[in-house]
Amino acid sequence: MLDIIIFRFRTFIAYLVIAIGSTMVDIFKHDKSKTDKWRMWISRNVLRGVGLSYDIKGHLDEDTDLIIANHQSMIDIFLLESFVGPEIRFVGRKGIMDVWPVGLVVEAVGHITIDREDKRSGVKLLKEVREKRGKKVVIFPEGTRSITGEIQEFEAGAKMVAEKLALKVQAVVIKDLAQFYNEGKKHSKLGNVHIEVLPPAVIKEGWFDESRMQMIKVQKEI
Repeated sequence: MLDIIIFRFRTFIAYLVIAIGSTMVDIFKHDKSKTDKWRMWISRNVLRGVGLSYDIKGHLDEDTDLIIANHQSMIDIFLLESFVGPEIRFVGRKGIMDVWPVGLVVEAVGHITIDREDKRSGVKLLKEVREKRGKKVVIFPEGTRSITGEIQEFEAGAKMVAEKLALKVQAVVIKDLAQFYNEGKKHSKLGNVHIEVLPPAVIKEGWFDESRMQMIKVQKEI
């Protein structure tokens, strides 16, 4: 019971930070420098609110276009944004990314929302990622959160985008977040999350499956 109370309290703090910060992003949405400042404020303080720090192994190249990352909880977004910086853009599902207050940031910043029920979603994804050239677009190829923390099967969207747009791709592995913040188990404790950036993928036959297997291997190496 105490564990659940701690989880709910820390999650409440995180959502309060998101609500305040998102409102400020909306107020300053025509001022990029202030928008970026508030986005970073949200990420830093969400992580503080849930008691997490992180360290990075590996190097994210400046010219990387697409990041593929495993997905365990909403905290992934704030870890990645805090690490990569304000030039990051996320791809997420309509109905999650466009609700208040997150939708304020999505609209102001230009994150990409996809309706998975729309047959034209692949075309929309290609178009919007192409328009974000020069940014670092993040796709969670599992398509949903992994409650267990284990890397699930990949959907084909990231593969299609990378190949059709000839993007430079790097995988980022969030290794042990589920040990410290687990939405499924309603568990939260203080901790340091290990994140590893893999070398750029060589886009060839089988590269997508190879990337997933490499991510699984790296995730187990704490």
